[in-house]
Amino acid sequence: MTEPKTIPELARFQAGFQQMAREMLPAIRRAMRPLVEFTQSPEGKALIADYERREQLGLLDSMQSCNCLCGVRHSSQPLCLGEVPRNEIVTVRISSVSVGAVDVPMCRPCGAAIA
Repeated sequence: MTEPKTIPELARFQAGFQQMAREMLPAIRRAMRPLVEFTQSPEGKALIADYERREQLGLLDSMQSCNCLCGVRHSSQPLCLGEVPRNEIVTVRISSVSVGAVDVPMCRPCGAAIA
């Protein structure tokens, strides 16, 4: 069988890319370490398990992000996680000095706490 003809530009690119990957790998490992450690912690495992449970129940598409910052405790979960069923989102108008009146999506308990 005949060896394919080597294209010099491709060989230089491949060598350069491999060198770049070798140089970047330690920095990537350092950057990823906190994430890996979190996923192995009890909190990380609980968060992953909750996500997987909601995924299996088909709840991920029915959830919507809210911008709750008040830390109101809910009856269905220990603390507002910033994600609630779409039918429980309310809009609260908040005045901001920098941008004026802004409509902010929030879950009902957090919206009621601010209103």
